[in-house]
Amino acid sequence: MFVGRRVRFSCSSVLLVVAVICFNLALSPLPARAQAQQIRLGDMRVDWYCLQRGYSAWITNNGNDWACTASSGAITILLNQSDYNSICQNFYSNAAAYAVRDRSSSAPALDWSCYAAIPPTATPTLMPTLQATRLGEFQVEWYCNQSGLGVRLINNNADWACTSPNSGVTVFTLNQNDFNQICRQTYHNDAAYAVRDQNRPQAAYNWSCYVNAPLSTSLPVPTATPALQLTRLGEFQVEWYCTERHLGVRIVNNDADWACIDPATNQVSFVLAQQDFDQICKRTYNDQAAFAVHDQSKSLAAYNWSCYTYR
Repeated sequence: MFVGRRVRFSCSSVLLVVAVICFNLALSPLPARAQAQQIRLGDMRVDWYCLQRGYSAWITNNGNDWACTASSGAITILLNQSDYNSICQNFYSNAAAYAVRDRSSSAPALDWSCYAAIPPTATPTLMPTLQATRLGEFQVEWYCNQSGLGVRLINNNADWACTSPNSGVTVFTLNQNDFNQICRQTYHNDAAYAVRDQNRPQAAYNWSCYVNAPLSTSLPVPTATPALQLTRLGEFQVEWYCTERHLGVRIVNNDADWACIDPATNQVSFVLAQQDFDQICKRTYNDQAAFAVHDQSKSLAAYNWSCYTYR
């Protein structure tokens, strides 16, 4: 007859069994953590990144990469993932932003966009109802000037562009993010944003600044004050601007631009840019808010400028 035997487990046997169980569990696939949803902030602004460092932006390596280049054309910075992340974080003012190559084109360097993760939805709490409150209008000139650039209207006066101070060539066209930044700095409110809410002959002047505020909160905003209107002051003369610098003046670039010239050699000293015309308007009409607009269509394009202000 078979007699059962009592089996004794030593401590070492128990540890061995536990180790085997843990090892098997480790090999079992764990449920993947759900990825957070993300939102596209906008395009990659490499031109802005290089310009801040005094360089130009250039596509290299058969269209695969971006590089910042010196005036000689030599590559100074070959951008990598870390640079792209930094551009997204700084340009879109979001420390959690990051770069993603989310498209597939013949020039892969153009396929980058900026994204940020959408935080998990918090438990809804009772919040006061917000309403959009108009803060007022804004000027673009200082935004370009603070980066050493000029400014002008482009695309049939529909858009603003920051331009090279010497050549007048467009460096970049201002977008929604730029206008939001202008509103925040103009009205010292980090929650301010820009809305195209008007219908003027020149569409570039249709922007206003807003902020969302609780219905019960009264902001120190002069809402009863009539909105300022774009007012044409008139035309201006360039001659005195060059003369006070002991220079002569003439039209260059197929009669498209004004230039101050050296009277001794008759060589161009510099071509007048947006900021020069703005200064001429301010002094001609004794109005520090005045600025120049290329608003006419004469046979000599250099004569197409006028002075404007908001009143």
